[in-house]
Amino acid sequence: MRSKIQSAFAATVMLVSATLPAGAQGTLDRSKVPTLGPPPKVTLPPIITRQLSNGLKLMIVEQHELPLADFILVVGGGGTMDPASKGGVANLTSSMLTEGTTTRGSLDIADQVAFLGINLGAGSSWDETTIRLHTPTMQLDSALALFADVALHPAFPATDFERVKKNRLTSLVQLKDRPTAIADQAYASILYGSAHPYGHNLGGTEASITAMTTGDLKSFYSANFLPNNSTLIIVGDVTPASIERKIDALFGSWTRGTVTPATFGEAPKAAATTVYLIDKPGAAQSSFRIGSIGVPRSTKDYFALNVLNTILGGSFTSRLNQNLRETHGYTYGARSRFDMRQSAGPFTASAEIVAAKTDSGLVEFMK
Repeated sequence: MRSKIQSAFAATVMLVSATLPAGAQGTLDRSKVPTLGPPPKVTLPPIITRQLSNGLKLMIVEQHELPLADFILVVGGGGTMDPASKGGVANLTSSMLTEGTTTRGSLDIADQVAFLGINLGAGSSWDETTIRLHTPTMQLDSALALFADVALHPAFPATDFERVKKNRLTSLVQLKDRPTAIADQAYASILYGSAHPYGHNLGGTEASITAMTTGDLKSFYSANFLPNNSTLIIVGDVTPASIERKIDALFGSWTRGTVTPATFGEAPKAAATTVYLIDKPGAAQSSFRIGSIGVPRSTKDYFALNVLNTILGGSFTSRLNQNLRETHGYTYGARSRFDMRQSAGPFTASAEIVAAKTDSGLVEFMK
């Protein structure tokens, strides 16, 4: 059996080798870095902006290569809008959007998604809640009707809420045994403190989720799901005039309201480099989180910082990964990133370092 596998492998290698152009081996000088050619010219399709009478903004990009369309409803309200004692309400609200409407149960929604062959889902981040739809244009009208029903008429059924809540509590308990999750939450809490939304857990705590009711979800929905607080992004095999008519028929009666902007406390500034140690007995690795408060997405240095971070820790060939993984073998991967949000998010360099090399890994990181 082994000889047969070896023979097959050899034959495969010979086949691949045989497809190389004649003389290719002699023309490739691996001692020299390849010369980059001119960057390709990129022509992006135009973004067509429309607005319904109730304030819902539409951003439409036509792409007619395939009979598909994508819709993303972006609502300006995420984890930063969680009340102080109701951490995780935005996240839990988004989880419940596909669990039932005033006319459809959770199984009805799941059955229709499967029948139409579409993707439909919802989620939330710090600054927004999103509902996403991916559909063939052949099913466009039925898919949009379901999409609008989920966005505009959630029922937050009690039975499904209890199930989703129990799943969330189970996940929170599991996170207590994961060093990476412990490090992430401790890092955010240390950087921002309890007065700033970014210092909290986006998914809530055991106490806040246990005490949460469907009334809390309905309050969050009513305060934030407003047409004048939302943007609908549409990309695909559609025309602006036609898709605007369809959206207006489904979303035009959505009632606008008063938008409450998010407020942020002042994040504390670090006076000096400080090492915080959380002991996790028996851990095979040390979870490193190194950094400080970074910049908001609105920074004029957005592109420069992305280039900078690609060099530092944003790619496999970055300096951090080449040093800590390739040169020293302390980790499977070291990385860094700027998490740019509405307010200044964290800059973080991170890695999971083999425990025996914790001190050496820190020295190399700080280089």
